Amino acid sequence: VYICTDINWAGNCTHYQRPLGSGPDDCTKLDGDASSIGPDWGFTCTFYTNTFCDKIRSNQTDWIELSYPGIANLRSTEKGDFNDNVYSYVCLRS
Repeated sequence: VYICTDINWAGNCTHYQRPLGSGPDDCTKLDGDASSIGPDWGFTCTFYTNTFCDKIRSNQTDWIELSYPGIANLRSTEKGDFNDNVYSYVCLRS
C-alpha cells in the first residue's frame, strides 16, 4: 500500500508491505495523516477511521474499500471526506 500525506501523491510517501489477512492480527495501524492511498496491484484493501480495523457505524461511513490504483485525493471519495482520517487497514488479494 502506497500512502502519501498530501493529495495527488505528494508530501511524505511510504510503501507499506504487510501480510495479507482479515483477522485482528492482520490489522495495520496508521497515524491518520493519509491524503492519498494506493493499494498494490492485485489487492483490495479496506481502510478504517479507527485503529482496530472494524466496521462500527451502521451507515458505513467509517470505512472505505480501495483497489489499485487507489485514490489521489481522500477529500473526495464515494463515502465523503477521509482526508487525514484513516487509522488502520487490512488487505486481501483481489
